[in-house]
Amino acid sequence: MVASTVGLCVLLFGLYVYGFSTLQEHRDQRLLLNEFTLPSRAAILSGGVPPEGDPAGILTIRAIGLTQVVVQGTTTSDLLKGPGVMPGTARPGSLGNSVIAGHRTIAGSPFANLGHVRTGDVIEVATDVGAYRYRTTAVGIAHPGGVDPTSPTRRPTLTLVTSAGCDRLFVRAALVSRPNRDRVPRRPPTVAQRGVSGDAAAVLPSVLWGLVLLAGFATTFVAYWRYRGRQWSVYLLSTPVLLALAFLWYENLIRLLPGTM
Repeated sequence: MVASTVGLCVLLFGLYVYGFSTLQEHRDQRLLLNEFTLPSRAAILSGGVPPEGDPAGILTIRAIGLTQVVVQGTTTSDLLKGPGVMPGTARPGSLGNSVIAGHRTIAGSPFANLGHVRTGDVIEVATDVGAYRYRTTAVGIAHPGGVDPTSPTRRPTLTLVTSAGCDRLFVRAALVSRPNRDRVPRRPPTVAQRGVSGDAAAVLPSVLWGLVLLAGFATTFVAYWRYRGRQWSVYLLSTPVLLALAFLWYENLIRLLPGTM
C-alpha cells in the first residue's frame, strides 16, 4: 500500500511538471500579453524596469516559430510564466549583454527548439521603449567552469540561455538596429539570478505541505480500516481533499527544480 501511494505521488508529480505546468504557462502567457498591450501601462510612460514577474517584452524567433511574452526576473516562479530577463544584465535593446533565460523541457518548453537556431537567424524583441532586431552570431554549449555566456559585454548583445543537462545551451546575437541609451551593467548576475538552481524559499513550504499530505494519507488509511463496510464513502470524501493537498505540495515542489530545466 505504501509503495503504491509513493508511486502514485511520483506519477502525479510527473504529470504536474510536464502537463499541468504547460497549461499554466499558456494561461500566464495570455494574461501577460493582455497586460503588456494595455495602453494605460505606467511602464510605457516611465520607461523604467518592470517589477519582477511583470511583462518586459515580446521575444520572436521566426526561424523556430517562437513568440513569447518575456517577464522581468529569472526566479523559478518567474520562469514558470515564460522566459525571463535576467536581473543584473542589460535591458533588451541597450548596450551590454541582455540575457533571457527560459525552460527547455517543462512549463510550456518555450526554449525547446533553441538549439535549432542557426547563425544569421533574426531575433526580435519588442519592449516598452522600442522594437529591436538582433542577428545570431553563435550557438553553443557552455560547460561548468568555462566561459559564462551571461557575463557583461560592452557591445549591444542578446543572449538566450537554457539547460542542456549539466551544461547550458546558449544563443548569442548582435544588435543590428539602433540601441537605446540605457546604462551598461558592469557586474555579472549572481548565481541565484542565473536560473540554474531552484528557489531556496520553496524548501520550507514544500516540507510543510508534504507533511500535511502525509497526514492526510495516514488519516485516510485509518478511515479505510475503521469503516471497512463503507470504503466507497471514505474514498469519495477523501479523494478531493488528497488531490487538493497534493496540488499545493506540487505547486511548491516544482519551484525546487532548476529554473531553466
